[in-house]
Amino acid sequence: MTHPDRLSPLTGTRQARVALRHTLWLNACAAVVKLGAFALTGAPVLAAEGLHSLADCGNELVLLRGIDAADTGPSPRYPLGRERVRFVRAFALAIVVFGAGAAGTFAEATYRILNPSHVPNVTLTLVALAVTLGLEGYSLAHAARLARPAKGDRSWRSYLRVASELELPVVLLEDGANVVGLTLAILGVVAASATGSLFPETVASYLVGGLIAGNALFLGIEASSLLVGESAEEQIVRAVTEAVREADDPGVPAAVSVVHLNPSELLVLVELDLPQAGGTPSVGRWFAEVTARVQDATPLRARTVLQFHTPPVAPLPPAPQAPSPD
Repeated sequence: MTHPDRLSPLTGTRQARVALRHTLWLNACAAVVKLGAFALTGAPVLAAEGLHSLADCGNELVLLRGIDAADTGPSPRYPLGRERVRFVRAFALAIVVFGAGAAGTFAEATYRILNPSHVPNVTLTLVALAVTLGLEGYSLAHAARLARPAKGDRSWRSYLRVASELELPVVLLEDGANVVGLTLAILGVVAASATGSLFPETVASYLVGGLIAGNALFLGIEASSLLVGESAEEQIVRAVTEAVREADDPGVPAAVSVVHLNPSELLVLVELDLPQAGGTPSVGRWFAEVTARVQDATPLRARTVLQFHTPPVAPLPPAPQAPSPD
């Protein structure tokens, strides 16, 4: 019986590709709108937002290139394939791109404090920000729709924490931060225009920088955990363990471990005490059944490995000493 929540092996990757390409084009359009409006108005907020959109385009290109590299399959140099490169790309984005984006936002807000100037042509600035807010909101809704099959009944927070394919979480975090950031930017510009004070706009910039830094920290922790070898979510571990226990058992398994081998594959290690196991044929039939049951119990591909615990070898008795010739 097929697991009811299972996606086909390429479905998750295909959804990630679609989301990344869709978001790439929308971010490119947003960058054109923001930088074009900046050329007309000279508003610093539009320059900063335009650079953010260009950086987001770089994010999508890096992740798409990572998926392409992962699709090359096993080779003599990489016998297990290169899918783990997707973890590496996500970790690099968290540290370099998101981290640099947060630092740039803080620097831009500090520059405004040291060099105060009001936003010129407020109407055109607000129109450009509103248009790009619509683009980012549409991108966020599209990515959320693509993520729903993998999300299932979980909360969005839980999905972001347990997802092994990080491309969709990156897009969701990126688009979510952009929606919040543009909303705060609009509110800051309106408040600054109404009050004549630059304080609201500066506070909005610092809040956006904090949000981007939080996303960088969260994504970095999740990607590094998967790189180290994070255990699968509790629901999957429980289902796999039950599948192993329900097989025609030749002996009691010592332990069952389930870790993420790569974004679309699990490594299932079944440890078996050799003295309690039957003969080799019975173990072979049992392991074949376990492999099939484990695959039916998991939403991802499973690579099942059997490890025996051998009993300690009793030391040999000392050899008898030859009688002395004396």
